[in-house]
Amino acid sequence: KRNSGHNNDTKEPDEQGRREAPFSRSENSETKFRTVMDDYLDAEREEIRKEVREKGRKEGCDEGREEIARNMPAMNYNWDDIIKITGISYERLRELAALTLSS
Repeated sequence: KRNSGHNNDTKEPDEQGRREAPFSRSENSETKFRTVMDDYLDAEREEIRKEVREKGRKEGCDEGREEIARNMPAMNYNWDDIIKITGISYERLRELAALTLSS
């Protein structure tokens, strides 16, 4: 069979009339794949960072509220007021009181 000069391994021209050479196709696909994966992983990492920061903030707020609740009885606050002010449940306030008394 005679080669007509047309390489059947090349892609059809794109919108700009460019053809992609067969040897660069896999290289280009690998580069594209890596770029897509890097972007995906960067987005996943950022989402994880946000979740961890948010969890840390919440835990910090909870610890702060609990510390305030532990100190409020010494300032003559009753349990109902402590629960209203801090938002801590009655059960958790009992646990904190028990921890405070045992230390």
